[in-house]
Amino acid sequence: MLDQTNNMLGQIGDLLSQVTARASADDVGGPGQEIEAVIHLNADAADRIMEAAEQISYCMDVDGVPAEVRFTVLNRVTDIFEACGFQDLTGQRIQHALKTLRTIEESMLGRKVTDAAPHGKIDQAFADSVIAGRDAA
Repeated sequence: MLDQTNNMLGQIGDLLSQVTARASADDVGGPGQEIEAVIHLNADAADRIMEAAEQISYCMDVDGVPAEVRFTVLNRVTDIFEACGFQDLTGQRIQHALKTLRTIEESMLGRKVTDAAPHGKIDQAFADSVIAGRDAA
């Protein structure tokens, strides 16, 4: 019975490894790393969106912009900031879930999962090539 339990735990740990494991700090493979890369790319995109929205709001401070237009545009800019804030919270929750999976894997199997920063090797050109379906190498 103990052998069966250990075998089952090993299989569960191997499944977790498929999501969380990194072969090395330079490795950019594995679903967990891909998820982290998406989180970082989304955060970068949200930052650019918020910077653009901020610039739009500054444009509303010039003379000659009708009050109704200013009110409408500034309300929409606020909506953009709120949506980008939601994106940030979503990314944090996903990272927390990945960290929990890594902790489970480490405690079950006694393996340390390397916690590299995948966005160091993944840039916009890489993301564009993935979206276009080309080999990023």
